[in-house]
Amino acid sequence: MASCRLSRSLCLLLTVLPGLLSQSTSIGPNAYDSLIGLECSQFKGIIEAAGRQLRYQSSTPLTLFVFNDTAYNRLPPYMLNTLYDRESPNNAGAEEFVSSFTMKGVMETSSFSDAQPYSTMSVKSRKLFLNKRNLRIGNVASGRPGPTKYFVNGGIIIRPNIQAGQHVIHIVDRVLPLTLTDNALAYASGYNPDALV
Repeated sequence: MASCRLSRSLCLLLTVLPGLLSQSTSIGPNAYDSLIGLECSQFKGIIEAAGRQLRYQSSTPLTLFVFNDTAYNRLPPYMLNTLYDRESPNNAGAEEFVSSFTMKGVMETSSFSDAQPYSTMSVKSRKLFLNKRNLRIGNVASGRPGPTKYFVNGGIIIRPNIQAGQHVIHIVDRVLPLTLTDNALAYASGYNPDALV
């Protein structure tokens, strides 16, 4: 009798477990309130400098690509001061920075595609390039499949698909620079006044 109940419990667990494992991790009610618990206080500080707390506390679906405090602390001092334009009127530099790593809607890594760049909330129409790569164990000739890694603008996503209310947060292994707003020809010719913020 006890073994019968145990096997039914085991069957139930094996049925439910795959669904639980495929679900995203939930951390908090929204992106803004979740960032401290995720050890992303520096990114949260830039949101505050931009005066955009309400956007990241709203119920509007958003996807954020953020760096953690460890990545921020690895930056050399000159990069800390030039991460965004701190002297810009109305905190436009901080606003442009956080908006450049925020997309409207929810996008989990399962939806990443190399087909095209993705639009952000940046007023300068900055793009994000999302990729996934299936790595190989050992050398390439072995052909044995390894883990799948997800990338944004060349940075590796080390904690993907974190649910925070109506928001999804992806934590990246480095502080990503803002993408250039000009095309390659304009940048190479020197006609690029907005290329660097």
